[in-house]
Amino acid sequence: MVDACMACGKPTPIHKLDAKPSSRIFTEAALNAAALAGEQFEFLACAACYGPGYVEGQPA
Repeated sequence: MVDACMACGKPTPIHKLDAKPSSRIFTEAALNAAALAGEQFEFLACAACYGPGYVEGQPA
């Protein structure tokens, strides 16, 4: 399955997109704080756009 990076629009296999909050926080500390605060991570970004903390998923 392929989707597009929400930052650059590049078609990317879904397991190579990582989610972050809609606020598009790009620092690892801010991502951790958002997770602890219960924010929804629905903004999908490729490795190049995600920044620190990117984690590739497992292919289905």
